[in-house]
Amino acid sequence: MGTNGDDNPLVLAYLTLRRIVGALGVLLPPILFFGAMDYPGFGLSVQPDDSYGFTSAEHAVVVGELVEHLDFQDMAVMGQDWGGPIGMDVASRMPERIGGLVMGNTLLPADSFMMNSFSRMMGSPPLQSLITKRNFFVTPIMKRILKAKLTDAEFDHYVSVVPTPRSRRGIAEFPKQIRAARPWLAELEQRVKSTLIDKPIVLVWGMKDPVFGPGGVLEHWEATFPQATVIRLETAGHYIQEDAPEQIVDAIANAYGPDGG
Repeated sequence: MGTNGDDNPLVLAYLTLRRIVGALGVLLPPILFFGAMDYPGFGLSVQPDDSYGFTSAEHAVVVGELVEHLDFQDMAVMGQDWGGPIGMDVASRMPERIGGLVMGNTLLPADSFMMNSFSRMMGSPPLQSLITKRNFFVTPIMKRILKAKLTDAEFDHYVSVVPTPRSRRGIAEFPKQIRAARPWLAELEQRVKSTLIDKPIVLVWGMKDPVFGPGGVLEHWEATFPQATVIRLETAGHYIQEDAPEQIVDAIANAYGPDGG
C-alpha cells in the first residue's frame, strides 16, 4: 500500500476522538503511515457554524474531501462506532483508492432492539440536556464502559476537548443518528455490497461491548464479508482502541504491513 507514490503502507482511521486513535498510533510500526482526524466539532477540530448538523452523512463528506485533497491511494480504512459507516461511505464512493478495510464494534446498518432503545433514550430531551450541559455521555457513561484503566490525566483528554455545551453538540447528535440516519445507512449498505464486497477486511471486535458484542451485529458483518479475518477481543468493551491496542495493531500490521497481506 502507498500514498502519493510512496511505498509506505497507509492506515487511515476515521474515529471520533484523537486520543483513542493515538492509542494505536504510538504502537504501529514505523513502516505504516498513520493518518487520523477528528470530525468537525469533535476532539481538536474547530467548532462548525450552525449550518452544520453533525450528521453522519455530513461527516462522511468532510472525510471524503480530506482523502481527495491529500490524494490518498491504496489505503486501508479503519472505523469504529460511527467511524464504521462514515469510513465505509467514503470507501464505497472511491473504491479505486481502497486497499483494505479494518472495522470494529460498528454498525451496518443499525437495526437492533438495543441500539434503537439506546437511541430513543439518549435522544430524549432530558438526556440530550444532560449530554450538552453536564457532559453526561463522556463523564459517567464512557468512563463506566471503558475496560482499560486510564489515569485521570489520560481520561481528562475526553473531558477537556468538550468543555462547553456548544462543543458537545456532535456527541449529542450521534445517538439520535442511529434512527435518523436509517435511510442513509440502508443506501450505504447496498452501495458497500456493490463496491467493496471483494476487498480484504479485518474485523476486530470487543466481545464485552454491551451493544455491539457477541450476537447479531458481528454476525451481520461476517455474512456480508465472508472472506473477513475476524479477531475477537475477548476482554475488550466498546472502546477497543483503549482496551486492546496491541491486538489491534498486530491485526493491522499482519493484514496490511510489509510482511502481511
